[in-house]
Amino acid sequence: MRSDLFVFDTNVLLSALFNDSSTPAQALKKARARGVLVVSDEVAAEYVRVFSRSKFDKYLPLSYPVCFY
Repeated sequence: MRSDLFVFDTNVLLSALFNDSSTPAQALKKARARGVLVVSDEVAAEYVRVFSRSKFDKYLPLSYPVCFY
């Protein structure tokens, strides 16, 4: 059985995470319900670099568990 695969770039993912009613958030919810989210090693590293910026600490502390699988 084939699943639909979805990739979200860093800016869209940030928007989805910080605003639950945004269009990117709705797209992320639909993608998770319909298929599988996928990410390359390079994009995963970009996620970590961007989310590690101090300006995001108030939204997502560095102690927050992050899983990529």
